[in-house]
Amino acid sequence: MRLTELGKSRIANTIFAPTGYLMRSQLRRIFHNPDILVGSTPVSNGDVVLEVGCAMGFFTCAIAQLVGQQGRVHSIDALSGFVDALSKDLALRKITNVSVTQQDATDTDFPADHFDAAIVFGVVPSFTLPLPGLLRELHRVIKPNGSVSFWMFPFAAGVPSAIEKSGMFQRCQIQNRVFTYTVTKKIVM
Repeated sequence: MRLTELGKSRIANTIFAPTGYLMRSQLRRIFHNPDILVGSTPVSNGDVVLEVGCAMGFFTCAIAQLVGQQGRVHSIDALSGFVDALSKDLALRKITNVSVTQQDATDTDFPADHFDAAIVFGVVPSFTLPLPGLLRELHRVIKPNGSVSFWMFPFAAGVPSAIEKSGMFQRCQIQNRVFTYTVTKKIVM
């Protein structure tokens, strides 16, 4: 079963819904301020950004504000319930520079070299998001010399070294436990 099919199932959405609400809580903002964490990335006004694993949008509004009306945020999640909840929230807030879709982050329908940056916060490591497949897809959809930023909570579990060993990304900065990499020269496959 593909991840997107699983993400449409009532069982998966029921199981993960409480986690989504907890991840979006005001209490979490005290410990993980989304403005500070997103501000630790090289994303800037006018950028086109891919947000992987948006859930119910804990980081989405901060990213949308950072890219401004000249930029665009494409937020994806495997769970349809999260996508629906975030879409409704963005409409209520009248945030128009974000699109939300249900997609498998290891196999998106975005064109190659489409994004200036990607933000992958709080979803790696995960059994539902295998790192090798995610890295290949990020490498494909991010522009040459674009960036990808990872924030891993509560631990990094060897992810930073795996990213560097992939040969597709080079670490450029660590700030507030946000690991940022640039895309290295595109590999022809």
